Amino acid sequence: MALRLDGTDVSGFKFLFSLAVMYTKFITPLGIDAPLDRFSEARAIEHVRVLAHEIDGRQEGRQGLREAAEYIKAQLERLRERAGLNFRIEIEENVAGWSFNMMFLGHGISFGYRNYTNILLSTLTFDVPMSPKKALRAAMLKRRFANTILKAQKKALLDHVKFLAANNEKAKIEAQILAAEAAAKMKAEVELKKQREREIGAARIALQKYSHSRSKKHRSNSLRSSSQNSESSDTQELYLELRLSL
Repeated sequence: MALRLDGTDVSGFKFLFSLAVMYTKFITPLGIDAPLDRFSEARAIEHVRVLAHEIDGRQEGRQGLREAAEYIKAQLERLRERAGLNFRIEIEENVAGWSFNMMFLGHGISFGYRNYTNILLSTLTFDVPMSPKKALRAAMLKRRFANTILKAQKKALLDHVKFLAANNEKAKIEAQILAAEAAAKMKAEVELKKQREREIGAARIALQKYSHSRSKKHRSNSLRSSSQNSESSDTQELYLELRLSL
C-alpha cells in the first residue's frame, strides 16, 4: 500500500521539523559543558546546589556565611580571567552592618545585622585599537551598508520626533482637559453661590413678612386691649354713680 502525501501534509511536516530544530537550538537547556560565552542552566543550578546544599549553616554568625562569600568571589575571579580585552572588571569586598525597625501587630520590632560580607562586581567597557586589517574591514562594511545605516538612523530620528510630537500632543490634550475641568468647577461654584444668594434673599423676604405680620397682630391686640380697658373704666364709673345716688 503506497502512502501518498499532498501539499498540506508536506507543509505540516516542514512546520514540525522547524519546531524541532528551534526547540533543539533555542529552547533546550544548555549543559554544564556549554561554551563559556553562553548562559548555561546546568551551571546556574550547580551554583545554587553548592550554595544551598554543600555550604550549610549560613545564618548570622556562622562559618557558612564566610564560605559562601569566598565561593562567590572565586566564581567572579574566574569570570574576570575570561573577560575580553575591552572589558575591565573590578571585584570589591567589604563588611557591612545595618539595622531597621518595623511595627508588627502594634509591636515594635528591631532587626540588626553585623559583619556581613558584600561582594561587589563592577564592569567597564572601552574601545580597543583595531589592527589595520580589521579597521579596513570595518570601513568596507560601513561603506557597504551606509544606506542601510542611514535609513535606520533616519527612522530612529523620525520615531523620536514622532514620540516627542505625541508627547506634546498628549500634554496639550491633558492641559485642555485640566482647563475644562477648572472652568466647569468654577461655573459650578458660581451657580452654587447664586443659588445660595437666592435662598438667602427668599429667607430674608419671608422673615420680613413674618415680622410685619407679627407687628400688625401686636398692634391689633394692643388696640383691643385699650378698648376693653376703656369700657371697664366706664362701667366702674357708672356703678360708682349709682351707688352714690342710692
